Amino acid sequence: MKEINNDIYIIKPYKLGDIDCSVYLIDTKDIDGLISIDPGLYIEPIKNIRQYGFNPKNIKHCLITHGHLDHFGVCYKLKKINPDINYYIHKLDAEKVEQIPYDDNIENYYKGFEYKPVKITKKLQVDNEILKFGDYEIKCIHIPGHTPGSVAYYLETDNSKIIFGGDICGATLQLSGGDLTKYIKSMQKLLELDIDILCDGHLNVIKPAEKVIEFIQICIKMNKYLHIILEEEPNNIKVWYDLTLLEYELGLYDNALDFCNYLLEINPNNSEAKELLKKIKKHNPPKFEFVKNYIKKYFGNQINSK
Repeated sequence: MKEINNDIYIIKPYKLGDIDCSVYLIDTKDIDGLISIDPGLYIEPIKNIRQYGFNPKNIKHCLITHGHLDHFGVCYKLKKINPDINYYIHKLDAEKVEQIPYDDNIENYYKGFEYKPVKITKKLQVDNEILKFGDYEIKCIHIPGHTPGSVAYYLETDNSKIIFGGDICGATLQLSGGDLTKYIKSMQKLLELDIDILCDGHLNVIKPAEKVIEFIQICIKMNKYLHIILEEEPNNIKVWYDLTLLEYELGLYDNALDFCNYLLEINPNNSEAKELLKKIKKHNPPKFEFVKNYIKKYFGNQINSK
């Protein structure tokens, strides 16, 4: 657990190979107690806040950035700790939390994980809606693209503009419910805020402001590349390489490994990709085959290998 700003903490950073997300906490120092932002999949990091003088029973509010299981899977266990906890998510993603989820990604990445639905206390509907907790005013900024109901939670405190962005670096692919055009507009909206600290769901804490801007711009470029090779031109060797290099430079080594392996499958003599693969493997990333599965679903038998 590490303090990001006064009374704002990251209690579980994301690490390479994790299947859940970064978990954040705000201490309102008020009757509103503690606020959990994207509590993740597992209860242990939340229970561990006792070591730092906090009581998990005092988590009274849970803000969810979007409806992907790795960001809210532990919600029903939080309710066992505090039956009166309040849950917040955008109305367009609320159904994901309120029913037992099922899709191919859950079978692939969360196999055997048990989830029990919880009732959302407040379904966010209006862009820039304000939630008040103690002295904190948290603005709920609708940023569709990664999912229809993605939300960034924005607050200003101690002369810093802080945002909890969920999956800013997340994919915007159509078969996964994404929308690239809406995502780009959403990211432009965030860039206009001059954010000092970005609390991301998988790249942890990014600061200062210039690094936040750079990161968001890189994520836009990454999603444009993904759209080209996974939804338009799956044999575009240059874009495959550029995307793999971008993922490597971001430290998303598991993605980079998947992309590089596929690039070498369709272009086995690519010397640049071979050298990059050696660098990627030094980080010992976990292996998965998202790319091949997605292309097969999207294009069927239309792909020309080699």
